[in-house]
Amino acid sequence: MRKPFLSVIFIIIIVGILRAEVDIDSLIQNSPAPSDYPEAGACILLSEETDSVLEDGGFIKEIHRIIKIFDYRGKKEYSNVKVRYNRDKEKVDLLFARTYRTDGTVAEIDSGAINEITPAGFGRAGIYADIKTLVFSLPSVEDSNSIVEYSYRISSLKPPEEGYFSTVFFFRSHDPILHLRYRVSTLPDRALLISLHNGAKEPVKIGSGYLWEIDSIPGYIPEENSPPKSCFLPNVYVTTAADWGTLGKMLLEKFDEASAGSPEIASKVTELSKGKSREEAIKSIYFFVTSLRSVKVLDYGDGSYFPNPAADVLKNGYGDTKDKSVLLYAMLKELGVPVQIVLVNSRCELVDTTIPSLKQFNRVIVGVDENLFLDPLAEYSPYPYLGYLGGNKLFLLGREKKGFLCIPEFAPDVNRVSVDIKVKLDTLGDAEVSFTAFPRGYFDSSVREKLFGQKSRKKKMLVSKSLSSFGGGAKLVDYTVSAVESLDIPISFTVNFRKPDFVRWEKDIGILTLPGEFPFFHRPWSLSLDTREFPMMLPTNLSWNIRWEVEFPERFSLEYFSDSSFVSNELGSFTVSGKNVGNKVILEYTFTVFKRYIKPEEYSSLRELNSKFGLPKNNLILFEKR
Repeated sequence: MRKPFLSVIFIIIIVGILRAEVDIDSLIQNSPAPSDYPEAGACILLSEETDSVLEDGGFIKEIHRIIKIFDYRGKKEYSNVKVRYNRDKEKVDLLFARTYRTDGTVAEIDSGAINEITPAGFGRAGIYADIKTLVFSLPSVEDSNSIVEYSYRISSLKPPEEGYFSTVFFFRSHDPILHLRYRVSTLPDRALLISLHNGAKEPVKIGSGYLWEIDSIPGYIPEENSPPKSCFLPNVYVTTAADWGTLGKMLLEKFDEASAGSPEIASKVTELSKGKSREEAIKSIYFFVTSLRSVKVLDYGDGSYFPNPAADVLKNGYGDTKDKSVLLYAMLKELGVPVQIVLVNSRCELVDTTIPSLKQFNRVIVGVDENLFLDPLAEYSPYPYLGYLGGNKLFLLGREKKGFLCIPEFAPDVNRVSVDIKVKLDTLGDAEVSFTAFPRGYFDSSVREKLFGQKSRKKKMLVSKSLSSFGGGAKLVDYTVSAVESLDIPISFTVNFRKPDFVRWEKDIGILTLPGEFPFFHRPWSLSLDTREFPMMLPTNLSWNIRWEVEFPERFSLEYFSDSSFVSNELGSFTVSGKNVGNKVILEYTFTVFKRYIKPEEYSSLRELNSKFGLPKNNLILFEKR
């Protein structure tokens, strides 16, 4: 039973201790100038946060910040504060918000500047969770030297259904922080488990909680292709849950209860499996559940960790991650197939197996037999491929096979695109081109995501746009993209087009530069930075196989094409091979990356590999007119 009076006194003492130590006037008077942090849009003078855990697992979180604005970027970032919360479970109280003007006066927030909105995309999610955002606009914020201060409190309205508290706190922001304090505390008879990552500072143990006090934390510049920030920024995972076994048992009971059979489920399974083999029946049921409308905007646990009855999900025809998975789970059990519920983080965030917390997962999927995993939210993934599984940790709920399972990274050939390009040149250097691609794994999913469900006009527009990689003037003749909406059939992709002036002439010398990348199958990374502070994470291990066959007129004399070459390093490799057969030049390229997670010190090796592959000599053909 909750003891609210004791809990509130406990929280007031904690917050009072923190606030009493802050000399706000001195902090403002001695605040840094924009020239002290030339790359920052603002400086966080003080960031205080407390998490106070109540007896029933509920919480009160209080946040207090003082921020100095340096320029327009800072004003845009901090003049409007957004606080997302679940109105079914939490309430938010704005304690104060004010701006210290450059003339020394103080502007307090007006009640009309405080609003509650439904975040974009969450309108339909209201059937599962009443997600809202409290937005308050700070008054009189100027582009430089304004200082804003605000504090708000988020309180749980009822005990968490999962029965415990958990959170993640990050010790670094993209803007510099002069003083940071974070405290997490529970009642004296409760234990907190913590785990530090990425160089996070050890805390001071205070009573039944922990306190971090850190000064002069540098900001950071976000880098493209970085992994989720839990993988590289200093952070702490916190939980009051006792162990994974207890959580797994509780969840399995809820999913088993919700997956109870019904006449409607039995009838649907019979309809979908009639006359089919076991494997085909599994596919048929999976495709049916996948086709139901998905509420994808919600992560697992945003509304509830416990699913609705599978029979209701079937009747309603829609579901979020847990509800679509419990329906698939129920239907496959009805078919007599061994199945289990599996939790996974599809964003590949850090999963710490020492910290029992369901917040580490955002998806529920279904395991079938020993090594088949099905995600009914993966509408664009070719069956049974799930790109995010490679290198991930899964939490299995089961009576026999349970606990964590680490999935190895996929081999590059699983995520391969094979491209065959036939070019027929006329005497002017204009070309008729036939481009055929066979994408697999990651590339297959990418094509489906762009084209799945699109009208023919939209598809044609997207395909025509993709011809830009061949230079201006390319005109589409026709195209076919097969099996986009048939997840168990590999995609094939053929485009026929004409390209004027494919050969560029310098007097009698014709220069043909072959494009090295194609929009649907480009290399999914940016290498514009000279160095990186943080790791780089690719979607998966990848492979490209590209074959060019260039047929040229008899009056052309072939003067140059690429020699054979092979380059490799610890991250990947490429090969180039060429040959002349009659009036044809055949060039074949392979480019393979076999390491997905790239450390900052390895980044230069990927740049070097990519740069060498892109050298002009590798994609150049020279002709001379006879």
